[in-house]
Amino acid sequence: MMTTKHHFEYELRRMIQGRIEEICAHLGNGSAKTLEEYQHKVGMVAGLRSVVEYIDEANAIIDGKRE
Repeated sequence: MMTTKHHFEYELRRMIQGRIEEICAHLGNGSAKTLEEYQHKVGMVAGLRSVVEYIDEANAIIDGKRE
């Protein structure tokens, strides 16, 4: 049985991954009209991936694997 913490983390990761996939699809089909729009979307993906890394880091701290 999933605890509330695990369920929250699962849903958050699923939502973040879904958004990353949407942005990548947008980039992949050439929908970015300008270099600035392309760079913005790439930055969004990088930011979302950083969030996932922070989740992993926070979990490691909580689990006592890091300080």
